[in-house]
Amino acid sequence: MIAYEDLLTTPFVAGGRDARRGLDCYGLVLELHRRLGIDTPDPFAIVSLAEAEAQANALWEQADQIWVAVAPVDRIAGDVLVQRAPHHPLGHCAVYLDEQHVLDTGRKTGPRCLPWSRVRSSVIRILRRRAT
Repeated sequence: MIAYEDLLTTPFVAGGRDARRGLDCYGLVLELHRRLGIDTPDPFAIVSLAEAEAQANALWEQADQIWVAVAPVDRIAGDVLVQRAPHHPLGHCAVYLDEQHVLDTGRKTGPRCLPWSRVRSSVIRILRRRAT
């Protein structure tokens, strides 16, 4: 199990990468991967939405070099859940914790532990960091 309880009081900050000051959804992925000893790149260190969109497009073009797609039945703690986000051009991600739980963050909610059953229908892809 990933230690995450201290993150439940971390505020949501767009572009946030500091667990004390605030995290966005990918910042949460990076922090949990750091705790698991997984070296994960941060292509979203950006200054504008246009730059973020360009970075996201570049990331998807190189995704197979960084990530491995995982079947839902093979998911493990630390896997990244890519979710539909109709109002956000970059999409959304959360982190799979265990058979029952997902760690997610959002502008209105901040970090929260959700039941897997609540988010699984919005998951469009499950990714695992390729071994480096």
